[in-house]
Amino acid sequence: MNKLITMRNLLLLTIISSLFIACGDDDSGSTPGASKSKTELLTEGKWQITAMTIAPAVDLGGGNLVTDFYNNFLEECDRDDLLNWNADGTYAHEEGAISCDSAGTGGEVYDEGDWSFNASETVLTEISNDGDTSTFTIVSITSSQIVATVIEEFDTTEHTITATLIKQ
Repeated sequence: MNKLITMRNLLLLTIISSLFIACGDDDSGSTPGASKSKTELLTEGKWQITAMTIAPAVDLGGGNLVTDFYNNFLEECDRDDLLNWNADGTYAHEEGAISCDSAGTGGEVYDEGDWSFNASETVLTEISNDGDTSTFTIVSITSSQIVATVIEEFDTTEHTITATLIKQ
């Protein structure tokens, strides 16, 4: 299979996916009736991808169709990475305790740049310091979870990857 999805896009997708799971009021520590913006919810902490699915299913060969992107395509060392969107419009993605770099000890920033929402806070765009752009659709977001999607192409077929992120 031709791997066209970058790890950066997968991690971002996971984070964004978690943001839009529940776009309702966030009652945790807030005044009744007051709700936080998606920007406030996104920038209040670090996020970790905990699940990713892909549709339609991807054929791993011999008719072996899979929809669990997290367990079939995401390396273990990427599953504990932390994604951090800052209120000043910058972001940093950092290695978790399990580093993908054999010399790493965890906590190293491997991607950073600027981020922004569209006016309705439903589309998150990241522009890395390297100039790469990634765009995610926020499905839902609460004070503890984000759900986001991204469209990627595998072997001429468009697939929707849905990621769930949990606030750490």
